[in-house]
Amino acid sequence: MLRGTLYVKLGLIVFLAAAFGLLYLRLSAAPMSFGRLPERVAEALASRIGPGWTVTLRNTAIELHDGSPALRANGLDIRAPGATSCFGPPMPS
Repeated sequence: MLRGTLYVKLGLIVFLAAAFGLLYLRLSAAPMSFGRLPERVAEALASRIGPGWTVTLRNTAIELHDGSPALRANGLDIRAPGATSCFGPPMPS
């Protein structure tokens, strides 16, 4: 009984190590984009800033930066409750 549990735990550890290794190899090849990731990160940022604030993220991807996973966001726009842009790309004149 105890030996079977040990094998299951060892199998789980090997599986997780292989999964993280494959993810690391994939990220070392190129950044990885996710479908709903920008929306979820933007919602989390907006909720931490305060009520009424909106955050928009575009062109986001997870990439390796100095050997660690990092979130890259090329289009970040933060708007105050009055819809004025507080942080974002410059507006064309």
